[in-house]
Amino acid sequence: MRPDYPVIDAHVHIMPWEQVRPDAAARMAAGRKDFDEIQAICRDPYRLMAHMDERGIEKLVMINYVTPDVVGFTEAANVFSANMARPYPDRLIPFGGIDPRRVKDVAAEMDHLLGNSGRGLRLRGIKIHPPHQFFRANAYLNDPDLRGLFARAVPVQQSAGQLFRLQAPVGEEARARAICASLARQSQPCVVVLPPSR
Repeated sequence: MRPDYPVIDAHVHIMPWEQVRPDAAARMAAGRKDFDEIQAICRDPYRLMAHMDERGIEKLVMINYVTPDVVGFTEAANVFSANMARPYPDRLIPFGGIDPRRVKDVAAEMDHLLGNSGRGLRLRGIKIHPPHQFFRANAYLNDPDLRGLFARAVPVQQSAGQLFRLQAPVGEEARARAICASLARQSQPCVVVLPPSR
């Protein structure tokens, strides 16, 4: 029986398998009989949509991030995420990532990823994974080069799950606060980040 409310899966690794290091792929495939099907779904947005429809999933947040040393994902994973979402922009929500060790200007790269100024990939959120990117989760507090990660009003997802920063244009503040209240009821700390007033 399906619920009478929309199901939104907020963390699914729809990823470019061709980038995954062989050792990481072997660990992910271990014991799975559906591994070929998983890979096929990740390569085809239409097949992914059929999979979602069969299960009553209204929307899906596609999580990708940059971790060449551990899993194998490069910045090309961001392009993959943006392209996968393109046929269904209302249902597929592309997240990408940034590895601050690999970028000279973190703020400029964030602008590119998020499509600020009307150009770039127009990802809807950014994931960082400090253990896979070899920096501490709170390193941005003392490292001015990392502050660009958090200076943008976007959802930032950390694997530690300590805080969810929710993007909210001023006109949608009430909706964003309602989402944060819902997350709080599920023991997920959340803060609404609004653009600065002018």
